[in-house]
Amino acid sequence: MGVGAVGAGAAFVSFLSVGIVRQIMPLAAYMEYKLKQMKMRREREFAEALDAAVAKAVAKAMNEAVTEAVATAVTEARAEARAEARAEVREWNDRRLAAEARGEKFDEPPPTLE
Repeated sequence: MGVGAVGAGAAFVSFLSVGIVRQIMPLAAYMEYKLKQMKMRREREFAEALDAAVAKAVAKAMNEAVTEAVATAVTEARAEARAEARAEVREWNDRRLAAEARGEKFDEPPPTLE
């Protein structure tokens, strides 16, 4: 093999390299595009999952807060109703005792709980 053959072989290899690079560049660009798409999809899916988790946590917190507020309101309403009922019974009993002390007949029925 002569010097010319080596030069021709190198030229052919160079030609092949340029041809391969020309073929690889679009493939590399396509792969980069697909990777960006995958990354964007993962980021979107993550954001959607995060939004769903936040919404679930907020709903749970709101439900717990409402449940606690209702329980507190019911407890307070019951205590107030009991206090009012006791006051009515005390007032009735005071009227009854006063009537008995005066020797009067007391026929008022006792207050009832409804």
